[in-house]
Amino acid sequence: QYQKLAAVDSSKASALADISQKGVASGLASRLDALARITASSSAIWWAHVFLVVLFMVVETAPILVKLLSGAGGYDYAINADEYEKRTDYYDKLAVLREQSSKKIKNLSEPEIKNLDKKLSLEFM
Repeated sequence: QYQKLAAVDSSKASALADISQKGVASGLASRLDALARITASSSAIWWAHVFLVVLFMVVETAPILVKLLSGAGGYDYAINADEYEKRTDYYDKLAVLREQSSKKIKNLSEPEIKNLDKKLSLEFM
């Protein structure tokens, strides 16, 4: 039995030497292949692999889940207030511009209004 173990050990050592000389063991594909072979032969390694995958998924999705499950906070209220302020500023400026343009139109003569209508109709065609 000792001779069989020694033969298996020497064959493994020669196989590892061949792999290290060829540089095959350093790639991602070979590592994934080795992981697949190890998990196929050992249920403990398979469970460890599954646990790590689930752990990484939980860590990556935790911020999204926390944001979805938590209510609106101070930051959300601040963002809404800022958006509301910008929107009201926009509408205030728009009202001022409409008032100014209506004043200008009232001061135009009939030929100037016709000329303006022509220009506007040409621009929007």
